[in-house]
Parts: sequence; C-alpha cells; structure tokens
Amino acid sequence: MERIISYDKPNDRLVFLHVAPDQTYWDDLWSTTLDRSHIKRGDRFVTAETRRVLPVGSRVLDAGCGIAATVSGLHDAGFRAEGIDYAESTVAAVNRVAPELTVKLGDVRALNYEDGELDGLWSLGVIEHFFDGFDPLIIETRRVLRPSGYLFLTVPTISPLKSWKIDRGVLPPYKTEDRDRFFQFAFRREHVISEVERAGFRLLRDYGRSGAFGLTEDAPALAKGLALKPDSTSLPARAWWRLADHVLTPLSYHTRFFLMQKI
Repeated sequence: MERIISYDKPNDRLVFLHVAPDQTYWDDLWSTTLDRSHIKRGDRFVTAETRRVLPVGSRVLDAGCGIAATVSGLHDAGFRAEGIDYAESTVAAVNRVAPELTVKLGDVRALNYEDGELDGLWSLGVIEHFFDGFDPLIIETRRVLRPSGYLFLTVPTISPLKSWKIDRGVLPPYKTEDRDRFFQFAFRREHVISEVERAGFRLLRDYGRSGAFGLTEDAPALAKGLALKPDSTSLPARAWWRLADHVLTPLSYHTRFFLMQKI
C-alpha cells in the first residue's frame, strides 16, 4: 500500500498513512533479517552514544528492540543489555538464533522492571506509532530509570524541508476518516522536548539523522537524480549515500536523536 504523508494542522504534526503498525506488521517486516549475521551486526550509533554517557557494565534496555541488533552490539561492548518487543514471532526467533542475548516479550508502556532498576533506556522509532500519545511510554521510562538515568530517544521530526512543504501547502490535509490507515507521526522538535521534559527529564543534546533517506521521502525525483539508492549493495553507491547523508541531514533529516536525563 502506498505511503502518504499528510499534515494535521490543528496539532501541527505530520501523519503518515500506510498500514496499522501492529504485531503482524513488524513480524512480517523483520522476518527477512532474523538470522545471526543481521543480529550480530550490532548498531554502532547506539553503542557509541551509550558509551558517551554510561560506563561499561551499566544496565541498558532497548524498549522496542526488533531483531535486537542494538542489544547484541551493547552486549558485545560490555553492557548489561536487554531488549523487549511485542512482536511475538520476532522475539521467539531472536531467542532461538541468539540465545546469549536477553530479549523478552513485553509492552513498552508496562515494563516488567522495578523502580529505578535501569541506567539507560533506548527508544528507537517507537513513540511515533501511538495515535493516542506517547506520555504512558515516557512516564514508564522515567519510573524504571535510576536517578540521573538516561533516555536515548529517536523519533521522526519535522525537518526544514518538511516545514517548507507545510508552509507552502504542498502536503494534503489529514482527515479523520483516514484514522484506520495511521502508521506514525512526525513531530516538531519543540513538541518532543516539551513533552518529555514535562514528564521529568531534561534535554542534554539533540541532532538530526538520516538526511539522505529524508530526501528520498520528500523529494524523490531529486533523490533519483542524485542517484541516491538506500538499498544498493555496491560499495561506491553506499559510499555516495553516506556522503550525501552527511551533507543533507541539516536540511532533510528523517529523525532526530534526543539524549534526555531523568531529574
């Protein structure tokens, strides 16, 4: 089904219309990468950002871990890494393929942890999928983090390019009858910060990510003209993608990373 980006003017946010992001959707999406090579690939971004603020041996949870490559990378770097996800088949496959990892079935809004039990929590592309708001997830995150613990958050955020399109009325308006096609939101940076800070966190830093992908999303003809191919396996094409990503991110980032600390 075609993905459409619409603008919800009353709430000043983008609404991505596609398919419902339910358990079946994620199980199907991840089924092609549920092998040891993909899981053990790790995630250098996650590991590097965690190392910047937490010592080796800290207890870190990826809440919504998918195939758990993040958990694997943190585990191999010496962290007490754990993951939860609600995609049942995916969790079962990870446990079968990589039994050395701690990955459990669970709900990010009702974590099976004691108060203050974790040093850090990653939420990678999760909060945007809750149509009724992400407060329950953030409140639960604060509960399980120790004093001064860290929330590592990535979420689709309105880039300067998307804002330019909004200002010029390029995007179609969101209609309530499209609710059954809701996939995710993209928020204003200021909205994410204010909502998370209101729940008891302070912002340490943030920055945009995935500018090349953002351009393929917002200006596909231009991206095609620049020969940007996200799925290419050739080394020159991948190198060109990384270079373009670095240059384009300030203009067309798809997500932002927020490092928040519990107060």
